[in-house]
Amino acid sequence: MLEEQIEIGVAGLDLVGRGGEGDVDAEGAREILRELKAVGGDLHALRLALTGADRGPELAAVLAALSREEAIARADRARGAA
Repeated sequence: MLEEQIEIGVAGLDLVGRGGEGDVDAEGAREILRELKAVGGDLHALRLALTGADRGPELAAVLAALSREEAIARADRARGAA
């Protein structure tokens, strides 16, 4: 069950940097989260995958602070641990 939640939660990570190869700014991160939530993404599972914690800074700030590569690496590690 947790693996499925993480899978749904990180489904939007391929949108990071969708305008090119780079990372996203805060507004781009908020847009990614809006889109992910609209399709039923599990934002709590995404937070767990990216930060390892139930609570913390705004999720958009976390996405904006992490490089695309780091966000995907953390999501992959979370998938493997589930």
